[in-house]
Amino acid sequence: MTMRTAPAAARPRPRQYYEPGGPVDLGGGAVALRSHRDIMAALAAERRGDLTASYLLLAEAAGIPAGDLPVLFQFPWSQPEPRHRELVALIAPALSARRVRRLAGGLGEHAAALAIAVLREHTGPAGGPAQVDVAVYARELATALVGQATGLSGSALAASFLLSYAEKFARRDPAHLLDPDPPQVAACLQELVDARRRDPGGELIDAVIAGFDGGLLSVRERDALIFGCLAAGRETTAAAVTAVFVTGWQHGLLGQAWRADPAWRAGFCCEVLRLSTPWPVTTLAAAAPARLGDVTVPVGGRVELWWPAANLDPAGFPRPHRLDPARPGAAGHLAFGSGVHACTGRHLALAAMEAAMDGLLPVLHSGARLAAAEMSSGLVDGWTRAVFTCDPALAAPFLKGPAVTAPG
Repeated sequence: MTMRTAPAAARPRPRQYYEPGGPVDLGGGAVALRSHRDIMAALAAERRGDLTASYLLLAEAAGIPAGDLPVLFQFPWSQPEPRHRELVALIAPALSARRVRRLAGGLGEHAAALAIAVLREHTGPAGGPAQVDVAVYARELATALVGQATGLSGSALAASFLLSYAEKFARRDPAHLLDPDPPQVAACLQELVDARRRDPGGELIDAVIAGFDGGLLSVRERDALIFGCLAAGRETTAAAVTAVFVTGWQHGLLGQAWRADPAWRAGFCCEVLRLSTPWPVTTLAAAAPARLGDVTVPVGGRVELWWPAANLDPAGFPRPHRLDPARPGAAGHLAFGSGVHACTGRHLALAAMEAAMDGLLPVLHSGARLAAAEMSSGLVDGWTRAVFTCDPALAAPFLKGPAVTAPG
């Protein structure tokens, strides 16, 4: 089957990020790994202590004071063992599969109402084309689900600023990734914490506050856990939801996804994530001199794990460019990382992808066309705009009736 090409569909990074192969010498002793085998070897080296996720070594090598690092880099993914596991254990119960299933119980209704609202917002006057920007839909849906999971409430202004900054941070040019945060970030995080103390709700933020009060966390770690769950959780989930429709449309599978059974849909979501990996790079640092391929990485040197390339490695995924929901071992993709770096919020992303299909596929399963699309990269790769035109006959029932606003 010939894959459809999306408008402005060029990958946002150099081609080598998406091409499996041997290590890439980045200069200065830094190396990028882009095969499934090499990345697994690096994760094994991390377990031995030869590599570490600590950004302090990278900051020291770049001459950046540790206190000037963005708060996000105190998040668990940038902490060495065993500290990493301690921090993950604190937030994992709020993001468990069981907990997410409870949250997702009412998400289908929310997704359907949101689909109507976004469709009406993006459709012109009567007689004009029915259209919907799936990226807008995905962002609203991800905001709702991640907000529920974290307990993002109590201060609307602080939450709004943090979500806006999270979006900008996710699209930040890698050259400025370690630039310090504006002072409003710490102030808004403190405002959120104070609001939750007045009205706790047993959510992720409350668990983090309890960890801070019990002496387990520093202020920076507390803030990093809260902001990291908002930034990484919302941005990667929105990218995954958008990819369901863009990648599914490119491969001609939206119609099949509409009526598919749960097992097929689960495989479909895994394959979408493999082909459209939202989190493209994890950076490690050498705690000891490390020999990787033909490159020796000095202490403090970077080791980048390029997940998109590994996800297209034919050694792990035969016929890697084909979206195959029945692929054996489809769940073994690396879009959620692996081992120490397995994504704690993966259940949220999958729940949002499922709910999004229920909400929008009734309109997009037949006759839809991707009319305009834009991608960006930074910490997160994804579609920032994905406008579909819809079959008027399918859209008509959604455009009638009383006014509907996007649920908050």
